[in-house]
Amino acid sequence: MLGDIFQEVDEELRKDKFEKLWKHYGRYSVGFALICVISVGVWQGWKSYSEAQRLSSSKQYEAALNFHASGKNKDALIVLDGLGKSGFGSYKLLASFKKAAILGNSGDIEGALETYEKLIENSKNHELFRQAAVLFSVRYKLKLPSVDVKTLIKDLKPIRKSDGVWKFSADETVGILLMSAGKISEARKIFQDLAENLKAPSRLRGRATQVLTAIGQQ
Repeated sequence: MLGDIFQEVDEELRKDKFEKLWKHYGRYSVGFALICVISVGVWQGWKSYSEAQRLSSSKQYEAALNFHASGKNKDALIVLDGLGKSGFGSYKLLASFKKAAILGNSGDIEGALETYEKLIENSKNHELFRQAAVLFSVRYKLKLPSVDVKTLIKDLKPIRKSDGVWKFSADETVGILLMSAGKISEARKIFQDLAENLKAPSRLRGRATQVLTAIGQQ
């Protein structure tokens, strides 16, 4: 269809009948031009809006960190809660993880676990972030009065089988869980593997070595 139009345009121009051509196709040309102008305007508007939203979320997150650093956790949590719901881009995730950490470290374990659970259940979150939420929630569950070690180890199994960035941290956590359950020999095997695995982060390997030294021949 476009080829036919262009051919007719060429013929009309050669016949010097521009007025007739404009009468036939002018409205389409104007329409196309308007679409282009509107599209560019919308794109520029979206870029400006996105940048403004990103900057706003960045300032809010910084304010929350400052509140936390000043010991004003209540104010920090209010800001983080809002960001976790309507923050721009990755600030939603950052705010939720920070909120959970503040709650957990201040003794509100249930509040922290509830926040992590929402992150885990949100299928829109990247798998790595959901794994991180699982890992952190397990570590906070260790602080609860009653702990089902077998269930927690089972929760970490998918992460340990993956090749993600949290694999070795999950191994370390399982070692800690086994120690808390009095299964020292099994824990020793976990930490021994970690200490000798050159693919594991050096800091984690160092901690594994320290644990092995501490438990000795128990």
